[in-house]
Amino acid sequence: MAMHYFQVNGGCLLLGSMRKDTPVQFTFFIRLLALCSQSRKWGVVCANDDEGYTATDLSELLHMPVSDIVGAIAYHTSKKRIETLAWGGIKVLNWDKYQNTGYSRVAKCRANKELQENVTQSVSPIERERERERENKEKENLKEKQKALEQKEALSSITKQITNKLRVP
Repeated sequence: MAMHYFQVNGGCLLLGSMRKDTPVQFTFFIRLLALCSQSRKWGVVCANDDEGYTATDLSELLHMPVSDIVGAIAYHTSKKRIETLAWGGIKVLNWDKYQNTGYSRVAKCRANKELQENVTQSVSPIERERERERENKEKENLKEKQKALEQKEALSSITKQITNKLRVP
């Protein structure tokens, strides 16, 4: 069986009135959100377009006893988090509220970053040539410094040899 992932806005679940729910009620609602994410209808738990799940079906899908399912449906209906539709579907009220809205922020950020990268990549040929010249000058300066350092070390070595020969009686 393929794994399906869904994102939920955790702020509304952990900071709101749900923190007062029992573990069974909370678990039921989270699993209901997971079923909604796989549903064909936005924010509605249903088997098909016009057929809802029975309490027994939900019990099997959510791995919970039927009595817990019935009690949780009644509880969440009274809290106005879900509503049972006439044809048997279970609609999550304020479905958009439970969705992770952070991705739209991240998408905008990524788009701006790509735009900035494209702008920096659109450098004129003259500027590219100047940059190459700067890099070449830096390489030449580095080579000259290395050469000067090698010459200094060679002179130092020769000087030591001469002073050692002069000291010998």
